[in-house]
Amino acid sequence: MTRMYPRQLFNRVAGVLSLVFVVAFGNAQAAWMWQSPLPQGNQLNDCAYIDGATGYAVGAMGIVLRTSDRGVTWTSISSGVTGNLNRIVIVTKDSAWIFGDGGVVLWSINGGQTWRAQTSGTTSALYDATFLDHFNGFAVGANGTILRTNNAGVTWTKLISGVTTDLRGVSFGDLNHGWVVGFAGTVLNTIDNGASWTSHTIPSPVNLYAVWAKNTTPGFPAVINTTTAWIAGDNGYTWHTRTTGDTWLNDKGATPERINRFVDFPGKFKIAACNNDNLTYCAEDDSVWIATRSKLGSVDLSSISKNLIADT
Repeated sequence: MTRMYPRQLFNRVAGVLSLVFVVAFGNAQAAWMWQSPLPQGNQLNDCAYIDGATGYAVGAMGIVLRTSDRGVTWTSISSGVTGNLNRIVIVTKDSAWIFGDGGVVLWSINGGQTWRAQTSGTTSALYDATFLDHFNGFAVGANGTILRTNNAGVTWTKLISGVTTDLRGVSFGDLNHGWVVGFAGTVLNTIDNGASWTSHTIPSPVNLYAVWAKNTTPGFPAVINTTTAWIAGDNGYTWHTRTTGDTWLNDKGATPERINRFVDFPGKFKIAACNNDNLTYCAEDDSVWIATRSKLGSVDLSSISKNLIADT
């Protein structure tokens, strides 16, 4: 009788794994299934919503979860992989991408219902990605990896970053102007679609996980601001530049916890997901962040998402 044990429990979430013995088709084969928490208990690394009801979450062991009722219930979807999935990017109501360890890139053309593998050309873990439209996207990962596609991921080109540190965040204001951040205070920006990258020095070389490139001027959505960006990481450090990285201003810290991800509501405010159940809020174009909590306990908040249809 063969027993299979789940290899990874949900990170920092109190849950009890009850073991269920399953006998199917008269064969005395034992299997273990999640009873609590349902539908699974692996760490979740990212989430994204298509609309006000439908969203996805991805995480360890190749897990992909889908909700169609605003998160009241979740169901598992086969990803075809077993490694960590770190980032999901939904570009339109039909097209979406997932990025993970080992250079995994998965693509959906039916709103996330099924996923197919793309060839990334790297075995490095991929931690973050952004798309400007259905065709043009960038992904970053371990060992200074930066990838670019201009054909919806049919092919990915490895760009020369000039660094070997792990890169954890990427954000583009338009097709040419973008920012990348990573470990040991790594901050890079490009003004030529990733053909070349400029390194910048920040006041403290902490590990950076989040970056947001301001891509619109409030009230004038078609106007691109290519000089402004926010970056954040360990110990709640947050900086912003309005001079394309020539100078960095230290924002008033609201939390001592690591900041993992920004989400922006253009012309309104920004919210950041942090470790130890912390969230921080910043009014648009302000440098003062206010801390709050989600009341989930001591769970680390890896991601925060808004849907594509309404800014909620």
